[in-house]
Amino acid sequence: MVDSTNIFHSGVNRREAENIIHKFLNNKDYKVLAVKGKWGIGKTHLVRSCLDEHQRNYYLYASVFGISSIEHLKARIVANYQKNLKPKPIQNISEFINRNSGRLEKTPKLDFGLSGSLLAMGGDLLLEIFFNLNVNENSIICIDDIERKSQLKLDEILGFVEYLVQELKCKIILIYSDDNLDNDSKDILKTYREKVIDREFTLAPTVEENLDFIFKDHPDKEVIKSVFINTHTNNIRVLRKTRWLIDELSPLIKDWQPGLRNQVIKNIVVINLLIIDTEFRKDSSITIDSILSLTDSSKYKNNDNFEEQIKLIKQLYKLGYNSLEIDEIIINSVEKSLSSSNEIEFIKRGKILNDREEKNQVIEKLRNLHKPYYNSFGNSEQEIREGIINFLEENHLYLSISEFEQVEQYASIQKC
Repeated sequence: MVDSTNIFHSGVNRREAENIIHKFLNNKDYKVLAVKGKWGIGKTHLVRSCLDEHQRNYYLYASVFGISSIEHLKARIVANYQKNLKPKPIQNISEFINRNSGRLEKTPKLDFGLSGSLLAMGGDLLLEIFFNLNVNENSIICIDDIERKSQLKLDEILGFVEYLVQELKCKIILIYSDDNLDNDSKDILKTYREKVIDREFTLAPTVEENLDFIFKDHPDKEVIKSVFINTHTNNIRVLRKTRWLIDELSPLIKDWQPGLRNQVIKNIVVINLLIIDTEFRKDSSITIDSILSLTDSSKYKNNDNFEEQIKLIKQLYKLGYNSLEIDEIIINSVEKSLSSSNEIEFIKRGKILNDREEKNQVIEKLRNLHKPYYNSFGNSEQEIREGIINFLEENHLYLSISEFEQVEQYASIQKC
């Protein structure tokens, strides 16, 4: 092992991370690489993609999530390597079992499929044979989810890593979220980092990078991007689930007016984030209930909540959200699924919105009405008042109740 650890203190993007991983794999001196980063940003996918490219699937991988011992970890490593075993070694192992079945220690059966039945027959000794047959100085072992370990302590994992490096001459890649390590693990890592880890970096891809990864070639990519840029969301799992929801609802809105269709997509993104992204919900302090409260005029007329409601309006406008009559159905589709009755109601309400938008382009006008309130350097109060009055004169016959209440909120700000 080298004497000191090379640490990339600030986060690196995907391209930089790929370069670091490939340099590590091609450098004979570096033996242990730590890849860190928040949950859901694509650490595992990135590492495994680089390993596939470098070794053509010739590597070992195991997650420590739920494991209870180093033997269990070895078993997972062997289990995930079975696709690379050749028939001859397995035949030799079978012959070994037949000759020594009376001497082999019995252990509880491990879930390994066909090869696992052999391991269950042979127990610890057979596990060691399998492990040593397939782990050597050319092996690259990826150990994932360090922060999700259960009964196994981090110092045991690091001791196993040291054994793999020193005795078996392996290269090791550790993947974990240091933000989610427990305090004991953080102390252990602080103590042994320099001894065990040669290089480490934090993966922090830009929003654009992960958006391109999930929404590449998506027809509504730019509309979707406009929201995620403002929310600073780069969690791949969140992005992927958002795409699933958009793709589920897209056939229902494909023939709608562009302005309305784009607004629905923006609302889908914001609603989905508020339901499934705990970090966004915490940072923004916005909840689904607070969004639904905008349609309840009695709440924003309450002086105690007035300032909070104004702040919420500004926040939502910045994100691209604008209340629509179909939002409650979108919420239900996230929390449960879009039932047949909900789909029918979605189409029914959507047709009313689309017919109105086709005639009057109300959505775009209503969004333009937001602008002075979001921009503190906006028009004069008189110009804002005139804008509200003109908007109502032109569109009052086409506004929904919720949209009337939105306009009433804006008017309340200026005390029209």
